[in-house]
Amino acid sequence: MTDAELKTFSRDLIRKNGYRAHRVLAVRPTDLPDIFTVSCMADGAMDALVMYRMDARTGEVSRG
Repeated sequence: MTDAELKTFSRDLIRKNGYRAHRVLAVRPTDLPDIFTVSCMADGAMDALVMYRMDARTGEVSRG
């Protein structure tokens, strides 16, 4: 999966979980398999930077 595809996948998964994600800035792996930390702009404003924890295997996303 390319970097652009991973960002699009992450944005779509975040939105499906009911969170806001306007533009994904970075998707970083963690020490746990299939778990990523995603930083993005929630609504397009630079002051709306949010971090999510994404489980790519189960599709679950949590804020933080």
